[in-house]
Amino acid sequence: VMEPEPAAESAEPAASSRGPSSWLVNAGFAGAVVLACLAVWFGVEVYANSTATQNEALVDQAATSEVNGQMSDAVSKIFSYDFADTAKTEQAAKNVLTGDAIKQYDQLFATVKQQAPLQKLVVTTTVKASSVLRLEGDRAQVLLFVDQNATRTDNGGNQVGPAQVVVTAEKQGDQWKISNIAQH
Repeated sequence: VMEPEPAAESAEPAASSRGPSSWLVNAGFAGAVVLACLAVWFGVEVYANSTATQNEALVDQAATSEVNGQMSDAVSKIFSYDFADTAKTEQAAKNVLTGDAIKQYDQLFATVKQQAPLQKLVVTTTVKASSVLRLEGDRAQVLLFVDQNATRTDNGGNQVGPAQVVVTAEKQGDQWKISNIAQH
């Protein structure tokens, strides 16, 4: 009966010697986990803040509204035409296009000038929704959802079709001009 007591005494010091070291290991591990979580959190915050400050569309309402309005107006004008006066649309395009967009539009509009008079076609483009995806200084990218209403005046045929257009714009003076057009 007496033997278990000394064994218990000898087991007690062994258990107490393991206790503090395992507690230190657990505390160290918990501290490392907390520090790792904080590092990730701070990293995400820095990335989010740097992205937000680079994309002014997220923070500058006036500039975002300006580019959005001018691009909506420009897209409505350059993608609307009357077979009887395509020169009016071409002139509007000259006022709002720059760079690669001029070549892109000229290729597209060459077909319009050829086909519209044969089909007696009048197309009206209406921007239904738009959003500035990115705004950095004097450059912007805008997504526009449009409806195009095409009417054939020779037979009264009418067709409405939706489209998505992404334009890249550059600010020249106080006017935003389209520098690239991508239809989706």
